[in-house]
Amino acid sequence: YMNQRYNLTEIAVYGVIPDSEPTPKKIQEIIDVSKRNNLHFIFGEEILSPRIGNQIASEINGEVLVLAAGHEITSEDLKNNINFIGLMNINLINLKKGLVCQ
Repeated sequence: YMNQRYNLTEIAVYGVIPDSEPTPKKIQEIIDVSKRNNLHFIFGEEILSPRIGNQIASEINGEVLVLAAGHEITSEDLKNNINFIGLMNINLINLKKGLVCQ
């Protein structure tokens, strides 16, 4: 919904099955598009391995920013006063940074 509302274009690294590895061709495509468009941020999810995102970020001299869905709050998080609202605030910070918002 956010992509439609704010006219954003998403290039997904993973397909319909998030556990499947993207092909080297797909990874190179994302690197090429990122470089052509001077992009320096990759958004990732906590539940996915950061390996591919880190690889792409390294190639574009960028950074991986994690977006939390909120369903992965642990009892340890709760002990540290990290709750759903806190995670959404972190998402907002990462979105503002990654989308270069003032």
